[in-house]
Amino acid sequence: MNVPSLINYTEKRLSIKPKHLRPVIRIYNTGIIYLYNSLVTKLGLNAGDRIMFSRNRETNEWYICKDITGDGLKIRMYNKRTFSTSSTVLRKELIETSLGILIDSDDKDSFYLGVDPVPSFHIKNNPHYKINFLL
Repeated sequence: MNVPSLINYTEKRLSIKPKHLRPVIRIYNTGIIYLYNSLVTKLGLNAGDRIMFSRNRETNEWYICKDITGDGLKIRMYNKRTFSTSSTVLRKELIETSLGILIDSDDKDSFYLGVDPVPSFHIKNNPHYKINFLL
């Protein structure tokens, strides 16, 4: 009988923090958009900077970039580590266009978005990173 090659998830293995974390965004049911530090670093953000979420009309793919126009969502910093902004409208658009489901005002779920590690394209030397739902 062949014994399968198993990966054991021991306490030691689970306590090791990955060195290269994929940049992640968490969006709460209240519309608060929390940017994990790996994404803040990748985009070169500071408190007061702005981020832009963009959607491709034909494919419904979403992208994020550091805003260079001044029209994006302003980033706030709390306790020297936490960066966030807020938009319930953006949360609703992300869910409805990406997942194809309608949400109502009673929706209580928060969700995570993964950000590709390399830019999908540049506009005016500004890198745009594709974002995807992490289920």
